[in-house]
Amino acid sequence: MDLTKKAIFISGCDSGFGYSLALHCANNLGLLVIAGCYVPGGDESGWKSLESSTKGNLKLVHLDVTKSRSIEEAVKATKAFLHSQEARLWCVVNNAAVLVFGQAEWQPMDMIRHQFEVNTFGAFALAKAFLPMLRESEGRIINMISYCTDCPMPTLTVYTASKAALKSLSIGLREELITIGAKVDVILFNPGDHPFETPLCSGQGANYEVMEKEVEHISDSRLFKDHFLRCREKFAGLFPKPELKPLDNVGLYHSFEAMISSRHPDFEYVNSDLITQGFFGLIKKLPTHWADKMRISMMKLPK
Repeated sequence: MDLTKKAIFISGCDSGFGYSLALHCANNLGLLVIAGCYVPGGDESGWKSLESSTKGNLKLVHLDVTKSRSIEEAVKATKAFLHSQEARLWCVVNNAAVLVFGQAEWQPMDMIRHQFEVNTFGAFALAKAFLPMLRESEGRIINMISYCTDCPMPTLTVYTASKAALKSLSIGLREELITIGAKVDVILFNPGDHPFETPLCSGQGANYEVMEKEVEHISDSRLFKDHFLRCREKFAGLFPKPELKPLDNVGLYHSFEAMISSRHPDFEYVNSDLITQGFFGLIKKLPTHWADKMRISMMKLPK
């Protein structure tokens, strides 16, 4: 498929998958890219790196997917960029995400809501804002999920639920678009497990400081306080913030290229080996008791 004069919008481009895909699309594929950056805590390293590593085919926009005003400004900036390039919006990639390692009961409701605001509602809000443009171009939406979307595991319950909700929204949206004759593909992409290569899992120490205050207010917390402290010891520094650089993963880019260029793309793409895919597929078929044991053992939680 010819992608000339077709642009791609990617959220969460400060680092990780978004940063890598934005660079790949702009530099290796020569595509027009609008890169949404959150600039966490004022850290502009990702923004500046994209700015210096690409030419005139990449447009940077500030984006907080939890804020309607921010999405509106991103849409406005995108329209202006497309007009200047005489191009159309072809694809929106919902990559922005947050993750907390901690049991659901330990997390304050604000922490739980924030994960849903970014991972679910923010992703849907961004897709919804761009749908008129995508209907015009007969383009596509790519929503990033993970293995735990269909495989809930202890300490990832909230994150899993937010991604599972996004998957259901994706399926429903695809069907609703079909019913009105809109030719917009809605695609799910599981990029594989890269906890030490992207900062998604970093910063858990700060999360545990917040959760500790919540645990102190649980009346019978003495029953699990030791487990909480051991999990804090395990996760707080387990995932240091990685160096900002593009991911070295051929499968990631190959899968992504198929998603954006295939005339008839699949609904779901998975970037991992067949053994890993088979393992997670097996867990889905096991009796509940055994599936629970498998998922608990996978997390290697402290005793």
